Amino acid sequence: QQLDTNYDVPSLSIKKHNLQILKKAIEAVWGQSVEDRELSTLTIAINKKDLDFVKSRIRDFKYKLDKDLIERSKSREPDGVYCLAIQFFNLLENRS
Repeated sequence: QQLDTNYDVPSLSIKKHNLQILKKAIEAVWGQSVEDRELSTLTIAINKKDLDFVKSRIRDFKYKLDKDLIERSKSREPDGVYCLAIQFFNLLENRS
């Protein structure tokens, strides 16, 4: 069952969860082999009017990937727990 939260609603609990995941990603950079992880970045200039488009595409990707992996797990027993964390933020601004 997929668990989801409300989108674009500020939450201290979600902020804390995101920080925990980011810390684990940092640990994975140093502690996991490249065969066991996929960490990549894309830095791109966009118009802020396209933020809703980007958010929608990211959410669609996560939903479709989750659905596909659930289907695959019917024939392959899961043998690990992984976390997909996608960050998309303005590099030039720092606001809460």
